[in-house]
Amino acid sequence: MRKVVSIAAPFRGSIEAIKKLITGTGSTRETGSPRLTPSLYYLLPSFSAGIDIDPALPQSLFDIDVWQEQRARTIKEALRIYGTNSVSSLDSQATAILGELLNAAETSSRIS
Repeated sequence: MRKVVSIAAPFRGSIEAIKKLITGTGSTRETGSPRLTPSLYYLLPSFSAGIDIDPALPQSLFDIDVWQEQRARTIKEALRIYGTNSVSSLDSQATAILGELLNAAETSSRIS
């Protein structure tokens, strides 16, 4: 028989994931790295029934409008440095990547 034991596993997400995505890990060089780490997006907490949110505000951390433009700019900078695409389309590519990361994480959170 196979068993799995989890103690305090963040199956419903972790506030620490938000902290890492916003502030990075400390140094200037490492600030952008977490924003490119898909696993952190999967750890975003989902509060669908946990808190009351002003209806005028986005209702989910998976909504791209919740995040500051700086999140997409970090991805844009990584594309500029490591990518092979034209500079003119980096803004739209970075926003699309951020949206894909959030959408995949949100889909995953509904399954679990």
